[in-house]
Amino acid sequence: MSQESQDKDLVEVPARKSVESSLSEEGRLAVLKQLEVPTIKVTYWSLYRYASKKENAILSLSCLAAVVAGAIFPLMTVCLSGFSAGTSL
Repeated sequence: MSQESQDKDLVEVPARKSVESSLSEEGRLAVLKQLEVPTIKVTYWSLYRYASKKENAILSLSCLAAVVAGAIFPLMTVCLSGFSAGTSL
């Protein structure tokens, strides 16, 4: 498609007034109230307050597995370094 045919497909949109300027004071306050996001303090433990015992057990087991995997990964370098000791690149 050429640039000229793409330019023909474009339609100019007339500039609109801002939403706030077209609303009454009451409407503007209502919109601002809807857009306001309250700041909520969330602690780590409050994230899991609705978790069941089974879900907490799964979370604990998966955290333990992640720690073990993270500790074992560097040890694999030491354990497997003997296999490549006789070879050269």
